[in-house]
Amino acid sequence: MYIGVEYLSISLFRKLLSEGSLEQIICKFKSGHAIVIEGSLSPIEKSMLVEEIMKNIDVNFFGIELFELTLPGKIGRRKRLLTIMAPKLRLVSFRVYEGRENYGIICELKTSFFPEGAF
Repeated sequence: MYIGVEYLSISLFRKLLSEGSLEQIICKFKSGHAIVIEGSLSPIEKSMLVEEIMKNIDVNFFGIELFELTLPGKIGRRKRLLTIMAPKLRLVSFRVYEGRENYGIICELKTSFFPEGAF
């Protein structure tokens, strides 16, 4: 399993959502990728995403967690926002922390699912 963090522009996310082609994003989640989007999702976008994710739940993929962070500084008059979508997987857990000047994503591999001596 490859674990990663990918950046996706809000415009590309909205394009995929409007075209109904979120399979690429769902595949990324299932393979262990968290996705960072600069901006925030509207309630309608969140519900469409959740609806698509619910169709793909299985024994290894339990869904996603959404984190919205406010970054220091502004773009014009608007606050700078980030949306982080992290998969909820059987073997991996993601945690997001927010500091005064930065944020971080911690990925933990749940080794209790692997046989003794696997690493």
